[in-house]
Amino acid sequence: MRNMSLMKMEQDFHVEFRWWDYDKQTREVVNLLNKDGNWRPIRIYDTIWIVNMSKKDIEMMFYNKVYYVVEDIMHAM
Repeated sequence: MRNMSLMKMEQDFHVEFRWWDYDKQTREVVNLLNKDGNWRPIRIYDTIWIVNMSKKDIEMMFYNKVYYVVEDIMHAM
């Protein structure tokens, strides 16, 4: 396989970003966005999908650490 197909990700959501956390029930990372009081999630099941985000989105996620409960530290990291 020469080209790996990757999930298309939303671009430039960093303006609406509020926080992100690890959901242990679905085993996904969830980015929570808020624009004008309308909350919506972006769910990331596979971490490789992050490469399809814009540079500003990736930087924003790097500087805002993910929330998780202590027993899920291995999965969250």
